[in-house]
Amino acid sequence: MVDNLFRILIVDNDPDSQKHLQYLLGINKNVTHVDVTDNVETALYKIVAQNVHLLIINSDLPGNKASEFICLLKRRNVDIPAVWISSATENVIPAIRCGVHDFLIKPVDKKLLEEVTAKYFRLKKKSLSGRLVEMLDSVKQENKIKINTKQGYVLISPAEIVFCESEDGGISLHLASGKIKYSSVTLTQMEQIVKNRNFYRLGRSVLINLNYVRSVNKGTDSVLMKFGHNYSEINSSHKSIKALLENCFNYA
Repeated sequence: MVDNLFRILIVDNDPDSQKHLQYLLGINKNVTHVDVTDNVETALYKIVAQNVHLLIINSDLPGNKASEFICLLKRRNVDIPAVWISSATENVIPAIRCGVHDFLIKPVDKKLLEEVTAKYFRLKKKSLSGRLVEMLDSVKQENKIKINTKQGYVLISPAEIVFCESEDGGISLHLASGKIKYSSVTLTQMEQIVKNRNFYRLGRSVLINLNYVRSVNKGTDSVLMKFGHNYSEINSSHKSIKALLENCFNYA
């Protein structure tokens, strides 16, 4: 399930500042969840447990806790953008040194906060989209098989293969695109490569993709394969055709 939420965590020990930020974020169209804490110890737990997308932290926390907390997140490889809020402009330089992403002066301006949250909302969506593309590419890559050729190798999806036929020193792969690829692997090796992918060994010299079978004819001992607008008829022995009908089509 794709996560469409945009979660923000406020770390601020000033009650008035907390309420002001909660109000501004509550009317922000991009923000779907806002949580608040007044200490960095609880903040760390919430960031991990709730999958927070943006951290808004008061740099005026007692001691040096705000900057120490940002450094802690970096050491633990917690990748979360941080926005510092402060009542003093001189805190900008320490904020930059800590590696925070944005800086807002208190009291926080509504328009500036909207601009900041919109930026990270877009980055979050872009990042998610990128990860989904990577995942899909990964799945597609995993679904392909590597076939050795005389020139090197090619990656082919088994779904593209209509049938394989024994050739001298290897096999020919007849693809749904109409192209033919030649490989140095044997038909027996190819049978193992596409095992459990709906292929069937028809006699000793042909391996067919059952998804492309359109008819099996006992009278002519042949199988008709259809791919796109093309057809290919494969002949085999009567025994092999009979076995195909019985094993794959429950035809006695």
